[in-house]
Amino acid sequence: QASWWWHKDIVIAAHGAAFSNVMFMRPGTAVIEVFPTDYEPMLFQDLMNDVGVYGYPILNATPKDVKGYKNRDVPLAPNVDEIIRLVQEALQRRKSEGIEGETS
Repeated sequence: QASWWWHKDIVIAAHGAAFSNVMFMRPGTAVIEVFPTDYEPMLFQDLMNDVGVYGYPILNATPKDVKGYKNRDVPLAPNVDEIIRLVQEALQRRKSEGIEGETS
């Protein structure tokens, strides 16, 4: 598990406990964390900062027609254009800082 996270340049996933594994990521890598609507606990941001991982949140990713959900049972539909924009931003940041990518 630690090796999987170590070898990733960018991880895109829904907010959850798995993000505690950012401690295994290399400095200069990036996480795009998807949050449901009205739920923005930046629980892992300090950990990302401590290990040098760039965090990019996508907020309010719950479809508008979904009502009355519980935090652990939330459908997410993040905007794909926003994901692409954040991936491009993360890659540009790495390039401008001279960080080479890993292969996995």
